[in-house]
Amino acid sequence: AGRFWTLAGGVCFGIWLGANLLTMDGSGPAPILLGLVLATYAALSLGRVSLSVPVIAEGWLSPAAGTVTGLLASMTGLCVVPAVPYLQATGLERDRLVQTLGLFLTVSTLAMGANLAWQGVFQLPMAGMSAASLLPTAAGMLLGQMARRHVPENAFRLCFLVGLLLLGTYLAVRA
Repeated sequence: AGRFWTLAGGVCFGIWLGANLLTMDGSGPAPILLGLVLATYAALSLGRVSLSVPVIAEGWLSPAAGTVTGLLASMTGLCVVPAVPYLQATGLERDRLVQTLGLFLTVSTLAMGANLAWQGVFQLPMAGMSAASLLPTAAGMLLGQMARRHVPENAFRLCFLVGLLLLGTYLAVRA
């Protein structure tokens, strides 16, 4: 996971760079961008596009991918693209990939929270509402785990990615 500290640093820098973008009123490009990011990620995954990042390119590509992810996160609240496909393309074995993703998403979430607090929009009432939203999130995760046990992996993946593609397309078109 130490190999990707510049990715995490890049996302923090990108979030700082776009500090006021997440708090915009929502009528700007953020909903369209979020929809396009989700749809693109789903389409690439459905198309089984296989990217590969050589270790020698990580020195400049990690901070670049992190910064772009941070800027997109500043506008959309989603700290996934291009960082997650980038990490998948590095060829990490599954357990190391999951560990690295967990650390990266933790750092990203903390940076987003700090950004919102700095903007003055993440105060105690908001923290309570955020904590309360964890209950339906946990229920959804449990339902997802149950479904995953009963649905073949390929069918589950297909349903998830098609749903993500439809959601992203809807968000982009509606906005």
